[in-house]
Amino acid sequence: MGTEGGQQRHKVNLASGRGFGASLTSSLKETFFPDDPFRRFKNLSAPGRAWGTLQYYIPILEWGPKYSLGNLRYDALAGLTIASLAIPQGISYARLANLPPIIGLYSSFVPPLIYAIFGSSKNMAVGTVAAASLLLASIIEGAVSATEDPVLYVNLFYTAALFTGILQAALGFFRLGILVDFLSRSTIIGFMGGTATIIIMQQLKGMLGMRHFTTKTDVISVAKAVIKGRDEVGPLKRGLNPLSIGLLNFDSKYLKTTLTAGVVTGILALAEGIAVGRSFAIIKNDQIDGNKEMIAYGMMNIAGSLTSCYLTTGPFSKTAVNVNAGCKTPMSNVVMSLCMMLVLLFLAPLFQYTPLVGLSAIIITAMVGLIEYEEMYHIFKVDKFDFVICMTAFFGVVLLSMDIGLMLSVGIAILRALIYMARPNPCKLGHVSGTTMYRDIEQYVNVSVVPGILIIQAGSPIYFANSGYLRERIFRWIEEEIEGDQGKGSNELQHVILDMGGVASIDKPGIEMLQEVQKTLDKREIKLAIVNPRMKVVEKLAASRFIEKLGTEWIFLSINDAQRHQVNLTSGRGFRASLKETFFPDDPFRRFKNRSAKGRAWGALQYYVPILEWGPKYSLRDLRYDILAGITIASLAIPQGISYARLANLPPIMGLCTFVPPLIYAIFGSSKNMAVGTVAAASLLLASIIEGAVSASEDPILYVSLFYTAALFTGILQAALGLFRLGILVDFLSRSTIIGFMGGTATIIIMQQLKGMLGMRHFTTKTDVISVAKAVIKGRDEWQWQSFVLGVCFLCFLFLTRYIKAKKPKLFWVSAMSPFVVVVLGGLFAFLTHGDKHGIPTVKFIHPFLSPTIYTDAMITVGPLKKGLNPLSIGQLNFESKYLKTTLRAGVITGILALAEGIAVGRSFAILKNDQIDGNKEMIAYGMMNIVGSMTSCYLTTGPFSKTAVNVNAGCKTPMSNVVMSICMMLVLLFLAPLFQYTPLVALSAIIITAMVGLIEYHEMYHIFKVDKFDFCICISAFLGVVLTSMDIGLLLSVGISIIRALLYMARPNPCKLGRVPGTTMYRDIDQYANLSLAPGILIIQAGSPIYFANSSYLRERILRWIEEDVEWSDQLGPEHELHYIILDMG
Repeated sequence: MGTEGGQQRHKVNLASGRGFGASLTSSLKETFFPDDPFRRFKNLSAPGRAWGTLQYYIPILEWGPKYSLGNLRYDALAGLTIASLAIPQGISYARLANLPPIIGLYSSFVPPLIYAIFGSSKNMAVGTVAAASLLLASIIEGAVSATEDPVLYVNLFYTAALFTGILQAALGFFRLGILVDFLSRSTIIGFMGGTATIIIMQQLKGMLGMRHFTTKTDVISVAKAVIKGRDEVGPLKRGLNPLSIGLLNFDSKYLKTTLTAGVVTGILALAEGIAVGRSFAIIKNDQIDGNKEMIAYGMMNIAGSLTSCYLTTGPFSKTAVNVNAGCKTPMSNVVMSLCMMLVLLFLAPLFQYTPLVGLSAIIITAMVGLIEYEEMYHIFKVDKFDFVICMTAFFGVVLLSMDIGLMLSVGIAILRALIYMARPNPCKLGHVSGTTMYRDIEQYVNVSVVPGILIIQAGSPIYFANSGYLRERIFRWIEEEIEGDQGKGSNELQHVILDMGGVASIDKPGIEMLQEVQKTLDKREIKLAIVNPRMKVVEKLAASRFIEKLGTEWIFLSINDAQRHQVNLTSGRGFRASLKETFFPDDPFRRFKNRSAKGRAWGALQYYVPILEWGPKYSLRDLRYDILAGITIASLAIPQGISYARLANLPPIMGLCTFVPPLIYAIFGSSKNMAVGTVAAASLLLASIIEGAVSASEDPILYVSLFYTAALFTGILQAALGLFRLGILVDFLSRSTIIGFMGGTATIIIMQQLKGMLGMRHFTTKTDVISVAKAVIKGRDEWQWQSFVLGVCFLCFLFLTRYIKAKKPKLFWVSAMSPFVVVVLGGLFAFLTHGDKHGIPTVKFIHPFLSPTIYTDAMITVGPLKKGLNPLSIGQLNFESKYLKTTLRAGVITGILALAEGIAVGRSFAILKNDQIDGNKEMIAYGMMNIVGSMTSCYLTTGPFSKTAVNVNAGCKTPMSNVVMSICMMLVLLFLAPLFQYTPLVALSAIIITAMVGLIEYHEMYHIFKVDKFDFCICISAFLGVVLTSMDIGLLLSVGISIIRALLYMARPNPCKLGRVPGTTMYRDIDQYANLSLAPGILIIQAGSPIYFANSSYLRERILRWIEEDVEWSDQLGPEHELHYIILDMG
């Protein structure tokens, strides 16, 4: 503690005291062992710990030795009761799966024995279930008919059960129950309700005595079958389960089917079984271990697959009967199994005359209870989005198919979870009168705003997926405060306090967001203060040197401390509101809300077409700067345009044809600094995707037309994302992903330029570094020393100009114009020395649709150049179904990447210039320029860093610099293009290499490694994925890992126990502060994140663990410390 101005101040503990190893161990423990199952054994000897671990994985070793005859009486009664239910249900569900009824009896014999050994629930009764039976049948019948090849059909069921068991056991053993957490309760209720509906419909076959029926599961097909059309079960042989290990089928023809069936039904069965087990454990005041349950289900399905059984899990109906019958231990499953064994040995033939209508009645009765109308209505009342998820599962199953319905619902549930992450719920805080508390001003009406101070509570972890949103939201509050102060004539905003007590973790993009906010505030002479950062946050803020830059004096333990310090220095939302915050965090139309209807319409038009706002204010003074900037970036755009077109295996003239997009950007763009054009990464990525369908050398006309089509799809996607405010999707392409992807792309582009540097005429079309290296070595007979020497000279010149720029920033134009100088000098040298006859290939141009590429022994050309502007290419767009998948894929992948790169570049320079850009308006601008570009012989364009940096350094004032650049490019097309026809390819290779070296951000990668190891893994995954496989695979791999990390953030928040800071009413994390006091008999827990389906199980396990630890602690200290109260801080 310290004092400031005579008042006491409590200091934040900024020393984490944890190294990387300790931090990693703690994170892994909380991710995979939230219940800390081995804590009971930590004080035992080595043999004791080994025996305890064995008991943990095989629970019968723990409860078996304590078993009593008193328990056996209850278990025997319960076992007999559930056996009486298992026999008819087993036969019924086997028939439902189109399996021989005897398999239903087999599946109720072996699996319960295995569960009794490995299961952790005292209440669970296992067996087959209707939903999994029908789902398995619907998947496997897509490959094999049950009537045409019944033996193979049954064998695939056994194989699917084996895959299910392996998956379930692996999830449990490796503590990956987190995956099951994403199957929400709403999804299960909707899926089960829809499944029950179609199962009831299918029982019309038995109820009506029909012999022919549809194999489809949707309600429409079933209804048709009923309109169009007394069977018995059939003979059942005595005997126990025969071994089926020799019947398992791993034929590659059916492997995809059995794997799909095993994985989908395995996850569903786990979610259902664990949910049922937890429900009854709560009723009986017991606990079950989710990971042990997974191992138990896995082991019983593995054993079952080897003994003629199909998938089993923990059904609600049997478990409810088991509990009501008074079961005490899993021994009731053993009793049920013994009853099934007796039936198989002696009584099975008696069931052969069972009418199918009887089985149908049993199934219908069981299914009616699965349609939980009241629960669906309750979900609707509580959470409309959850209700949408529930109904998606229900109608997806009823109207489409079981697997599609399930996947749709899970997809929407995960999308919702991602939205939870990407759109947290920050709030403005006000002071509660007469207290030291600060609360949400929208929730409490009696809170007062402190003049001159804006207090914001982040309320969730900050990371790449939501950092952009939080930036927009904070800037919006700042703008509102400034506008409000100006309107009221009140105290000017001087301080922003950010309460980070609810920020359990932060990553590098989140830290960069804070740095951007700090820089923006500093330029406005507003101070930023941080309140109550948690331990993990402090570690990363310190590693990134943010604390050093901010100053430790601006970090406080409480808002009250921060507010007092500032004074000394200076003197509940609804559904519609949630949608607004999701899609309009910046509230772009708030400036027009007090205008007339006509004024609002004009304001909206200015918002979407920014030139209408800045154009009328444009001055001749600004034009002078924009002309200089436009000419400068044109000198860079000409050689880069030619080079990147060659990189994409396009006619080089197309690099000059991209003069149209800058004109469109000047109309729709919101950034004053951006200079648009083609980029190397997108050029090579497009080429790698499109060349998978069409060769550039074999059919150049078609190849070019697919580039136009991909650009059109890119533009439509980008414009739609901006128009519908879906920039949230781009947020999931993290900065780490972009750095790794760009670095990997730059590496392979540099490798590919060895073709031009060495004067080679034949080269690989693959992009991975191994294939490129092999092509260089294999083509060593084509190496031209003259080309290599000239290329080294060009490289030395280009790197020299970059060095001059670094040493003398005012001479930036030397580096900016050097590529143009290289093109001019190289062309002049090749022309005067006839370089094409001395091993120096040159390039000539033609419009891409006039003649194909021509190869000669002396030089590589594309035919004679014709002057003229871009011809319309709308007639060249190709929507042929054969190529549609390729162009869509190319358009979507490169479109998202180009957006992420362009917006990141725009924001970076906006911060430097103390400006702001609107991400959604930028998306519309990029979309419009790519749509128009696709119709005027242009391919994908975005906002590259190199051109934008030159534009800023040259002193641009408005987007008019893009118009000037475009005019320069147009003049080149009309008059000067022929002068470039002798440009040596080695010059273009040197230009590309120089540009690419700057994209490998070694220092930034090292900084990511220092701040966040997981972010570094994402970065390196993108880098190595691109370098070793391909660009699209590397990008998708990295994005996939990023999303997994985001889901981990959700599913594994960072709750903490709180203790009181001595001498105050403040409560803080006991792991972060050593001198806190705990109140006897009271456990205080801070959730630290939103609570929803993906993390509710984890939080349950974590809270129960703390309760057990407190109970054990109170047993040691005495009854006065006995736990009586639990306080959950939901702030």
